[in-house]
Amino acid sequence: MTVTTDPSLATAIAVYGRPSVSDNSGGPVSVAYSQLPGSVFNYHPDVEHYVVTGNATDRTGNLGRCNFFVKVVDLERPVITCRSDMIVGSNNESTVVDYLAGIDEFVMTDNSGFALEGPNCSWPGSAQNPVFYKGVTIVNCTVTDQSGNVGSCTFTVNVIGLPVMKCSNLLVPTDQGVADATVDISGEWGKSIIANDALNQSLAVQSCSEVDVVVLSWNPNVTDPGRMVTCTSEPDRAQEQAECSFYIKVVDLEKPVVSCRSDMVESTPDESTVVDYLAGIDEFVMTDNSGLTPAGPDCSWPTGSAQISQNPLFHKGVTIVSCNVTDQSGNIGSCTFTVNVIGVPTILCPESSVSSPIRKPTDPGSYLTSLPSDFINAYNISAKDSNSAPLAMEYCKDGIHHLNGHQLSYRVQQDYTFICKSEPDHTGQFANCTIFFKVVDEEPPMVVCPDGTSSIEYVPIPSASVPTIDAQIQVTDNAQLQAPTAGCTITSSGITCTATDDSGNVGRCSFYRGNLIPNGDC
Repeated sequence: MTVTTDPSLATAIAVYGRPSVSDNSGGPVSVAYSQLPGSVFNYHPDVEHYVVTGNATDRTGNLGRCNFFVKVVDLERPVITCRSDMIVGSNNESTVVDYLAGIDEFVMTDNSGFALEGPNCSWPGSAQNPVFYKGVTIVNCTVTDQSGNVGSCTFTVNVIGLPVMKCSNLLVPTDQGVADATVDISGEWGKSIIANDALNQSLAVQSCSEVDVVVLSWNPNVTDPGRMVTCTSEPDRAQEQAECSFYIKVVDLEKPVVSCRSDMVESTPDESTVVDYLAGIDEFVMTDNSGLTPAGPDCSWPTGSAQISQNPLFHKGVTIVSCNVTDQSGNIGSCTFTVNVIGVPTILCPESSVSSPIRKPTDPGSYLTSLPSDFINAYNISAKDSNSAPLAMEYCKDGIHHLNGHQLSYRVQQDYTFICKSEPDHTGQFANCTIFFKVVDEEPPMVVCPDGTSSIEYVPIPSASVPTIDAQIQVTDNAQLQAPTAGCTITSSGITCTATDDSGNVGRCSFYRGNLIPNGDC
């Protein structure tokens, strides 16, 4: 007899009746089976059948037996639960999918408890290589027990496109007043990072190689691409992630700051003049957020430019000069100052020169000459500014002494040079002039002859000698330290004595013999 396993069990209950028994005695016969009816028989793929023996015994102890077979068969299908559905990303139209990578997800059971064969999976168009095309493919997987019963399940493989992530290089301006930039990658700047799955659904940025907020420094090297950042998206349905890299470059867009030199006022007697406005270069203050000194200043104005090779010519009046400085990023800062070209003050002084000085005679009886107590007014010295407004005189002096009432000496034996200077005008300019003075001696020496009581009174003229007379003549001079020597000449009418000083002035006196000379002074 054949019995099938009970549901979900590897056993079967065999129920069979009493065997048919006959005996020649016609008496009662006792019957017994080796396995009682209703016994449980185990399924085993290696056991073809079980042998059940029926024994019959008559009253005399004679034994009769028979055998029959009980075969246990398993007709119950094994149970298989497939792995979860798969979503695979690929940029190609088809791809190889290792669907058995999730073999542990397959759950296979059988009532027999014996090993199962499988899972064996197939899908439309399947071949040796597990190639799946874009779209959803139903995969049918089977498992077979030892009795050949087959269980099955299905799962799907959905081949979709890979996620896409787009990044753009960032040019980030420096923070105000410094050479650094604060970049919030997850904030405002992070909006340029876009990630989408195959269905164009947005994916969030999961991580970046830099922290969310990073401080980067400006690099003056223009070839430096900046700091590279790599970001990864969150996984899509296929657990695929997109990645992109980009550069963050800090750029300096802030203008340098320049403070110009102070306004200038220049004087000239001409209609235009060359102004060295860069003489005040130290007044220019140039700063830049980069910390590097800007180039410049480069200055220009409506009538010229500030090239050093050119003459910075300015015409009379006010000219606005614009100056630029340029940092290493090409940003330009500017400032302005003015150049006001005006006329120069003038001064009126008495005419004199080295070759033609003013001649000032010595005071009577003195080697000195006294200058006027109001020297400036005495010589009509005056000054005025470029607008003809009077300017007061600051001084007239010889370098040390003011000239009012000052005395000059003939004995210096050289000319005097005086400087007269006006007070400054509103631009700080002043006028000056040079006056040349020469002290001259126009006073003759004093020659004193002998009076009537002199020792030569009774000396006859023919016998009187000139040296004897010369020695008795007294000579004094107002200018010379050593008086000149007198020389006398004897004539028939009298004696004449003369003395000449070093300026060529001649003093003389005459006297006669006896009482003819009234006195000794000439």
